[in-house]
Amino acid sequence: MDPLSSKPDKSLIAPAPPTISPGAPTFPLPNLQQDQVPSSSIKYPTMLSPANGVKTGSSVRHLSTPPAPPVFTSPVRPAAMPFRTSPATPQQIDVSSGSYLPTFSPPYFSNGSVEVLKHKKQANVLSLGFGVLVSPGRETLPGPQVVQRDSHRCLDCGAYSNLYSNILIGSGQWQCVICGNLNGSEGEYIALSKMSHTFSIYRAPCMHLLIRCRTVSVYDFSEESIASADVIPGGSSPNQETLKALIYGTGVNLSPMHASIEVAHLIFSSLRPYKLTVPEASRDRCWVLRLRPNTYGPGSVPYSYTHPNYPHKENSALKWMEHLGREAHQQNTVVDILCAGTCPVRVPVLLPLAKASGGVFVLHDDFSETFGMNLQRASVRAAGSHGLLEIRCSDDILITQVVGPGEEARIDTHETFKNDISLYITRVVTIRLPTVDSVPEFLQSVEDGVAAVLIAKRTLLGAKSYSDAIDMRTTIDERVKDIALKFSSQAPKSKLHWFPKEISLLPEILFHLRRGPLLGNIVGHEDERSVLRNLFLNASLDLSLLMVAPHCLMHQEGGTFEELPAYDLVIQSDTAVVLDHGTDVFIWLGAELAADEARSAAALAACRTLAEELTEL
Repeated sequence: MDPLSSKPDKSLIAPAPPTISPGAPTFPLPNLQQDQVPSSSIKYPTMLSPANGVKTGSSVRHLSTPPAPPVFTSPVRPAAMPFRTSPATPQQIDVSSGSYLPTFSPPYFSNGSVEVLKHKKQANVLSLGFGVLVSPGRETLPGPQVVQRDSHRCLDCGAYSNLYSNILIGSGQWQCVICGNLNGSEGEYIALSKMSHTFSIYRAPCMHLLIRCRTVSVYDFSEESIASADVIPGGSSPNQETLKALIYGTGVNLSPMHASIEVAHLIFSSLRPYKLTVPEASRDRCWVLRLRPNTYGPGSVPYSYTHPNYPHKENSALKWMEHLGREAHQQNTVVDILCAGTCPVRVPVLLPLAKASGGVFVLHDDFSETFGMNLQRASVRAAGSHGLLEIRCSDDILITQVVGPGEEARIDTHETFKNDISLYITRVVTIRLPTVDSVPEFLQSVEDGVAAVLIAKRTLLGAKSYSDAIDMRTTIDERVKDIALKFSSQAPKSKLHWFPKEISLLPEILFHLRRGPLLGNIVGHEDERSVLRNLFLNASLDLSLLMVAPHCLMHQEGGTFEELPAYDLVIQSDTAVVLDHGTDVFIWLGAELAADEARSAAALAACRTLAEELTEL
């Protein structure tokens, strides 16, 4: 089990606690809803402003939104994220001060708080709540094929045995931590007696080691100090001559164990992990290129929004595209949609086709190198299928909503999927959460970044259109107000409430969510906002944090970069700034710096180098 991310040092940010006026909060009732989200890369429209000294731009990932945000140029190169199932471990950036926003290296399981309140009334506050981010499908390095037995599972609820299970060493039974049922272990958990432990090697057994991957290696145990092997091609089944070579080869392949143990150790220590990248070739691929909206035939919509029958046509088109995507999925075909040009393509209408088939949706400005690179990645990207996520909880925890891809959810988390080479992999994560009576202690255990991402994903489920996004901004305001009312004390001689200092970063991140491209109007067209929102719902924890609260890095003399807090950001005319938004990276040059060709060239080169490093993550 991966350890939980360490809590960032909150002393780096010490703003005056905001005051919240009391009021009746309003939240939408939770509905069980699943969304499958395609990865995508967005290029923002070109916006040049001589007054702001805009000189150039470069695509990568982050976005801060200060009170008077600068104007950025359109990205030059997209991030390498769209067709990866998970981001790589972020590289270290040379910064002169500590990070002001939390950064995480997400494990498979990240919960919003490390502890849970005992009192039901406090624990059931909807505004903060309790949530978990599960990333079970993250890619791992491929290794040699190994046949293993299934782990022990509870006969009552199906949960796996884990390190929290109580074991009766006398009988070998183990107690399930979810339902408390006693289960047998087929003698595996019975404590062995002292007489059962022996380190003597009998002389009768013989060893024969045969390893098959891209080649077949038959190791020779005839020499006591030499590890040699007969190697034959492993790409196809061996013929009769090859089988003879395996059985009656050049060396003596059977040897007494006691005489060959050192050679066997040498052989196993010389083996290396299998690192060959095998693209998923078994599934059919289909690419859809769109330049304009579909206005003719099945799944079409009228070109003009003012058409008298537009709502009915749009609803019919949505159903048709979803039906077509499901048919493609049943035929084991992935449909990726790549759009190019500046004409709107009606993303909400086309999106169900990619979602239902397991494909992705990517927007491009033109047929540039970026388009070709993404098309190449689409042809070899990993696209898993037939996955099942099982969630089992104690009786006092109720699952109210699941956000993410899938068709069914059941109330440790278990995830079984088929990888690129058709091997079934099961990952099990079991978490035990302590309970506390103290509200400050509970708030101290809350991971601000994880809680903010969970709130953001829950909120964006209701932002299906621009008008819905405006309503969700009000929901964010009410949520922050309710957290202050339920978890903080009242200011002296006032009806206002201080926001809890233990989670002071939470309202800052939610402020970025409210003003940023996910709920705001920074991105110019609804197509771009729709793709960003759908990308965010399926993004990992690291990428989600960057999309909500981007990082701003200011260039310093000597080629180093200083990370600036968004609320304390003042764009200066003699500096260069790199803005990492997760899906894109922007470079901003001040007017005074741009006038100095030598300095601006050096700063631009350093910023471009940093942008290229960020795109490779």
